Amino acid sequence: MLFDVQVTTRDSAEVISVIGDVDLATLPRMAAALDGATAEAVEVDLRSVDWFDPLCLGVLIAADLRVRRRGGALVVRADGQVADMLAESRVDTVLTVQV
Repeated sequence: MLFDVQVTTRDSAEVISVIGDVDLATLPRMAAALDGATAEAVEVDLRSVDWFDPLCLGVLIAADLRVRRRGGALVVRADGQVADMLAESRVDTVLTVQV
């Protein structure tokens, strides 16, 4: 199974790019990257995710809360099945999701 998390900086935003399947086995690596984000602007790029287990949504919501509490903003970029799942679960009403 292919999985990777890459953290880069673009235009003063911390970009966390996730590749592959996000499930209970790979979630700790994604969570660690989100926990380590310290920039005011955080972007979580899920466009290269093939599968996102809905049980893992809480990590995105918790990261958004942490970033907002320090006065920042978190944006989730998603497309395809992941964007559909975020819309169907209505998580896109809680998080800023850009398709």
